[in-house]
Amino acid sequence: MTDTGLDKQLKHIKELQVNVPDLDIFLTNLHEKRKSQEDRRKGFFNGIAAGILVLLIGLFTAAQLTVNPSEIWVVDYFPEMIIDDDTDLLVYELAYYLVRESDDMILTINLLDQINFEPVNSMLEEMQ
Repeated sequence: MTDTGLDKQLKHIKELQVNVPDLDIFLTNLHEKRKSQEDRRKGFFNGIAAGILVLLIGLFTAAQLTVNPSEIWVVDYFPEMIIDDDTDLLVYELAYYLVRESDDMILTINLLDQINFEPVNSMLEEMQ
């Protein structure tokens, strides 16, 4: 019986010392690699989902704003007030006290002008 090429190859493979890795180590490495790939995929999808969520919240918030956003920050610090006689008397007494006790008259007049105290406003208009 003559050896064919296939028989020679099979004998050669049989004679070779094949270095086979330990099955437990191979399976452990395989599972760790698969788990790390899964974790990366989950992290990628979680990042996309979070980005979409932030984008949707931003769009819905912008859609809720029916006014110009710059108008939101406008605050009326000096609302119109109806001044009665008691308030008017209090303002005059305060002005008299400030003029009497002030060391710097120019600063006091500027303060009274800023609060639109009528006698000071008319006095300044007459001076101009």
